[in-house]
Amino acid sequence: MIAQVPKAGVGNAAGRMLVRGLGRALRALAMLYCLGLVILAALWLAGIQGIGLLDLANIFALYLFAPLVLIAPLAWLVRARWLRAAAVLALLAGVALFGPLLIPPSVRTTSGAPLRVATVNLHYELAAAQLPGLLGVIRAQRADVVLLQELSPSAADLIRRELSADYPHQALEPSTSFDGLGVLSRYAIETLPHTEPLAAQLLRVRMPAADVMLMNVSLASPEVKRRRLPLVGWVPGMRYDVGKRSRDIDRLLREVAALDGPLVIAGDFNMSDRERDYQRMAARLHDTYRETNWGLGATFPNRPPFPLIRIDYVWGSGPAVPAATQVICGGASDHCMLVADMQVGAT
Repeated sequence: MIAQVPKAGVGNAAGRMLVRGLGRALRALAMLYCLGLVILAALWLAGIQGIGLLDLANIFALYLFAPLVLIAPLAWLVRARWLRAAAVLALLAGVALFGPLLIPPSVRTTSGAPLRVATVNLHYELAAAQLPGLLGVIRAQRADVVLLQELSPSAADLIRRELSADYPHQALEPSTSFDGLGVLSRYAIETLPHTEPLAAQLLRVRMPAADVMLMNVSLASPEVKRRRLPLVGWVPGMRYDVGKRSRDIDRLLREVAALDGPLVIAGDFNMSDRERDYQRMAARLHDTYRETNWGLGATFPNRPPFPLIRIDYVWGSGPAVPAATQVICGGASDHCMLVADMQVGAT
């Protein structure tokens, strides 16, 4: 009589083989993920830019590293030496990329006339019922000047009615699209002509102690376009195009070079602080948030659970230097507000 292997034993053996195979596959995927992060970090740290998808991934680099929170401890629980090594390398790459953001800047002692600047994108599609709450957030900051982007006609009308007592000097240029701009000021202002074609306002603010030039900016958004791939055809989302914005920044920097004295530039730049265009700006101007604060400083989108990237900025030039900054995420706009305390005529 021939003995038969119990079916349960065969099933258990097959199950164990399946689990082991799945475990090996997951470890291999985790190791490839960690090594991929290391390669990306090396490219970014080497300053390699201008490759569309690489640049787009760089904007959200921090979130690409988020799974390491789970993978790194699990690597120590499994007997996989290579996975542990890959996880350590990925963690070191993350520290190299983002560690400097966690270091508070050194305290700078300056003297000059104080000027509080607030910038906020109003999101021109806001319903009329949402605007009063947003204006309340603006008023609560007690800023000396407020720079507005995406200013709609209905928002401009409400501002004239509700904020004229707080801000008697106004330069409002509303629009039914994304390009409406406005400036509110406690001090007298003078609108000035541009030397370059820019979607911006240029004004002189006449403070009691000194005049300061003010530029309110709304730059072109990058475009995520399709690209034709060999043997595949047109594939959407394969091309990250910042050409329009880069040309805007060319014009902006030329105009800045032609201006003398203290200058504050603020607005919606549609640019993260991990892009080449940001580096061009930071090489010429004071990034008020980065020079006075630590952390991401993310301003967009103003939605739960938290903003993801920083695209709203206040910059200083010449004897207009930052003393403090804060990000305010109240109101119904899709952007958080950035408030910067400046010292004008600082020494």
